Amino acid sequence: MKLIYIDEAGQTGTKLDPNQPIHLLSAIVVDVESVRKIEDAVRSLGQKYFGALSERTDFEFHGYEIQKGKGHFRSKNVEERIRIVSDLIDILLLNDVKVGFVAINKLKSRASLHPHQLAFLFLVERIEDLLVNEDTMGLLIADENHEMEQRLIEDLELFKTKNTKFGWRPTQINRIVDSVHFVRSKNNRLIQLSDIVAYVLLRGRRVQDLLFLRYLKSINENEPISYFDWLKSNASKGQMVDIELLNKINKMQVFSKTFPQ
Repeated sequence: MKLIYIDEAGQTGTKLDPNQPIHLLSAIVVDVESVRKIEDAVRSLGQKYFGALSERTDFEFHGYEIQKGKGHFRSKNVEERIRIVSDLIDILLLNDVKVGFVAINKLKSRASLHPHQLAFLFLVERIEDLLVNEDTMGLLIADENHEMEQRLIEDLELFKTKNTKFGWRPTQINRIVDSVHFVRSKNNRLIQLSDIVAYVLLRGRRVQDLLFLRYLKSINENEPISYFDWLKSNASKGQMVDIELLNKINKMQVFSKTFPQ
């Protein structure tokens, strides 16, 4: 049995914000037997970097706060915060966790569905594929989202009794059991890890796309240079960190969907 932890990044609702064009929904897929080991590893990491502070009920690992040095992370310098994120990703790598995501380009999408609802639909289709391939069942656990919770619960029920009814690939959901279980991220360490994954995916892909466009514009046919060599001279230290963290997560990626293509 798999437990699938879902979180989001780039949420602006139906508002079209040019500065945040992508709504990304990530999932980490975990063997139920590994959950306690991962929880203990995250708990130990909190003790390592924050001691007793990590035992407070308001403490959590949160991608945006770590990157910006806000909240409990304002006492850590940039290098320490990078190590924290890298160590959290390593916990997933060491426990053979699988990662998938759906990215909705809100500026290009003409779908009538809310971006979060549309991302959830595509995500559930791909989770179903994964569960079928591994001949197992799965339970969805998501970060609380008061605006969308009831809608997603109702959507999943529809997908299970009929199908996803979207595009060329309607899928009946047979391998996901029960409903969507919404939890507070402060109370769930694996949701915190899913938040880290979503944040790194969104930020890293944005940086990577930007740099690759710059690379294409700078290509000189008389003096060709590979993209990786070009990065060494043109990417900032911070951008290289974003790409390195993204590459770590890419090692675990088993599915993705971008809409529109």
